[in-house]
Amino acid sequence: MAHASQFRRLLWMLVSFLVVALLAASCARDATTEESSTDSTTSTTTEGGADNGVGSRSTTTQTAGDAAKVKPSNDTGKSPSTARRSDSTSPSPGPAGRDDWDVESIDWHRCGSLSCGTVTVPIDYEDPSQGTLDIAVNKADAQGRNPIGVLFVNPGGPGASGVDFVAESVAAYFPPELLDRFDIVGWDPRGVGESEPTIECGDDGELFDELADLRGPQYSAQEIELGEEAVELCADSMGAAAGALDSYHVAMDMDVIREAVGEDEISYLGFSYGSTLGVWYATLFPDRVRAMVLDGADNPQDDLSTYEAREASMLEEMSGFETQLAEALKSCDSPDCPLYNDGDPVSAYKEAAAKLDVLVPLAGGNPDAPVFAVVTGLYSETDWPLLMDGLAALRDDGDTDILMDLIEFQIDTDGGINETEYINCLDGWVLYPELDRESQFDDEERLVATLRRELPLLSAAMDLEAVYACPFMDTLHPRPFTGPLDGGDVPILVIGNPSDPATPFVESKQLVDDVLSNGTLLEVDHFQHTVYPLNECVVKRVHEVLIDGDVPEGGVEHCDRDDSYLSGDEDLVGLITSDCEYIVQELELDEDSAFCERVAQEMFDTVQDPSWSAEAERADDPSDFYYQTLLDVMGVG
Repeated sequence: MAHASQFRRLLWMLVSFLVVALLAASCARDATTEESSTDSTTSTTTEGGADNGVGSRSTTTQTAGDAAKVKPSNDTGKSPSTARRSDSTSPSPGPAGRDDWDVESIDWHRCGSLSCGTVTVPIDYEDPSQGTLDIAVNKADAQGRNPIGVLFVNPGGPGASGVDFVAESVAAYFPPELLDRFDIVGWDPRGVGESEPTIECGDDGELFDELADLRGPQYSAQEIELGEEAVELCADSMGAAAGALDSYHVAMDMDVIREAVGEDEISYLGFSYGSTLGVWYATLFPDRVRAMVLDGADNPQDDLSTYEAREASMLEEMSGFETQLAEALKSCDSPDCPLYNDGDPVSAYKEAAAKLDVLVPLAGGNPDAPVFAVVTGLYSETDWPLLMDGLAALRDDGDTDILMDLIEFQIDTDGGINETEYINCLDGWVLYPELDRESQFDDEERLVATLRRELPLLSAAMDLEAVYACPFMDTLHPRPFTGPLDGGDVPILVIGNPSDPATPFVESKQLVDDVLSNGTLLEVDHFQHTVYPLNECVVKRVHEVLIDGDVPEGGVEHCDRDDSYLSGDEDLVGLITSDCEYIVQELELDEDSAFCERVAQEMFDTVQDPSWSAEAERADDPSDFYYQTLLDVMGVG
């Protein structure tokens, strides 16, 4: 997904986050804003729920009960209309090495209410002698009587755990119509979560230390040698896998998983970077796709043939954050906002930004800690107050706690390697090998000047002199992709959002207009990253594609903005009711429907208590704290 410019690599580090937590943040309610924002930064990494084994779900995530109710289709989902239009009577062979790999069925074991297992894949499909990797997979069985097949889902990143997504969040906000009709399959892409390898480059912080003394844009031969030695740490730590963690290989692994679960074809729903994986899979295996929807979709293959094109592409990607940051500061329009500064919050922001470098050593030496602190609070307008609180605390008191909470959502603050940066960098070398080191170095000084001129707010939070490993990662020999990345003529529904700060609408439109051979754009204005299932019209259209097999036919479709998910206390009671019903089902409790209504009201009163909110904020895991409280109120704690 990344491109070959050094700043393009940095850009993609900024724009790839976990959709689960973003959805959770987007549904935060006024009554629990600070607590739920903290919850959203921790719930995505929770591997267990309460002590009784109930799966943890974010208290502020949109639930199935809040989503639009779409009448289930009686179609089995195997209608010829759902398949790619082709004269072929049998699936085409996969890319080199894929069909030669001997796939074994998954040895499933129960993990709570799900099934879990591993799939073994080669590090290099064209050279299996390089070794193998174990890929973690899980599955939520269809809840209805008339299932269609499997639905692969990916929450984004790169670096987001698909296993955690299915285990902790899918049931929390996917509408029941979808849960009834599909076995939902999640997986941790190679290098992510429970899958091999662990992405590392030497000891924690060692790569950052190796690069700390390099300063561009002019590099001596000695500095280039130091950059190459830094990247050797990755090869020493991960062996042959170090150069094979790109999206091409993940898409190949997806097809192994498809065969291992015993399916001839898959349906697919990808969010954010998950949309890139969908494009890769459809391109490589078009006859193995039943239906596909991409939400928060980016264009993984921009025109980068000239410097002007690369500059324009960078600005397209990053301007959304600049716009959202300006809007967030504009919303700080009264003394109630801690960054108000007598009506000049922009000056207050710049004063805070000048102090952001204190976060770098607290984040294990990662030079991107300051910008992560800022952009993490821009994905949803419901998180803007938290960002204002954190910036004001740093500016006025030197307090870094809130901003570090935001940073910790993104990176390993012990100095570990950021999966997003690493994978996106490899993708850049795979897609744009012609943009070699010299091209990157030549671009650097001009791109820095452009960032400062065109994005003055965002660039104030960036270390524009920092040097990253990516320009030197050609030494890992990632294999270039030579074919068009066009989706293989699979009819794909792409959800594009003009108010998305992370994947700008122009990118979604370019994906449909310039890249995909058979894409349809669904345009909807929604003030956050990704839309499904927070918009009734979008839910209806997605289900028409995935469930009913209504093949998108190109062009542009529209949905109106829908802010009903941002309503107040009544919806919070509904969320708690849904959580209670989930626990009743999981624990097979003998309770009637009125039970959860009573529990929800009592729980609602509890979470309004400031002392409960304060205790939740101090908890190691606010999500578990919420669930333990709910279990106590239910009498099963």
